[in-house]
Amino acid sequence: MRILLRDDVTGLFYFGQGHWTPSRTQAYDFHSGDHAMSVAERYAMARGEMIFDFDDPNVTFGIPLVVSSVREVAEV
Repeated sequence: MRILLRDDVTGLFYFGQGHWTPSRTQAYDFHSGDHAMSVAERYAMARGEMIFDFDDPNVTFGIPLVVSSVREVAEV
């Protein structure tokens, strides 16, 4: 299974280093949801989807991303 990011606005997949591709097969595999979320936050994806891409081309599902631009700061 591969974990990908897809921008809902453009339909493109994250390729790496700020670049995007229309090809699911060329998309960067994040290997973890946490890594994918950190990149989504870095690029301030307003509307995106974390895609779980399985070896079977008929089995793919995505989870809509909600990226908050506000971070809570813990009091010390």
